[in-house]
Amino acid sequence: MYSENIDGMNYSNDLEQSPAKPRGGARATRALTIKQLACIQHDDETFYLGGNTIGRIRLSCCIKRIVSEGKYSTVYVQDMTGEYKIRVWDDVLADPETARVGEWADVVGFFRPGKTDKTVFFMSVGSMRRTSNFDQVVFHLAKSIQDEVGGHKKARTEGTATDPAAGIREEVHAVYRNNRTIQSGISKETVHSLLGEKHTMEQIESAIAHLLEEAFIFRTTENKHRVLEK
Repeated sequence: MYSENIDGMNYSNDLEQSPAKPRGGARATRALTIKQLACIQHDDETFYLGGNTIGRIRLSCCIKRIVSEGKYSTVYVQDMTGEYKIRVWDDVLADPETARVGEWADVVGFFRPGKTDKTVFFMSVGSMRRTSNFDQVVFHLAKSIQDEVGGHKKARTEGTATDPAAGIREEVHAVYRNNRTIQSGISKETVHSLLGEKHTMEQIESAIAHLLEEAFIFRTTENKHRVLEK
């Protein structure tokens, strides 16, 4: 464990004290259709579909309507299988890459129970980026069917001999988790420094892009990000 003062801010890189890594479905991102969402079951704060634990969820859908609720907005979305409403926080809506009404979006989020009524749950969204190529929508539909028929393969985020980039992503993610109290977010330069500059800046940028796409982190300013709290 060590900490470092960079630009007047104290940062931590305590990888050993980071939260325990969830396994399988809890860390994997599952491609779903809106119709499949209606089949999700839950036990307290754990959600299931077809016997598998559901963690992060990816939808490919069209934004039909956005209704501001204060700190968040209720967004009505639609795909070829049905309609649904999701909860999107203001930080996400402020991102210039977030889809607007009438646009198709790649939506990533997770289910959360209500604070007062645990029997009520909603989909909280950490990323709602516009889809520029409709082929992505078709691919998403095919992927959701493949997962439903063949069973969802449990993902691993640790680095392996065949995928060393996954290990770098986990290290970068740990930096964001360990510095979640820094409201302004962390720049890629700070991440690079905290990891002892053992990875190239290109590798750090690639890891950040992946974490951003999968909604593990979100953008606070043009070049800073924070971990997405579940």
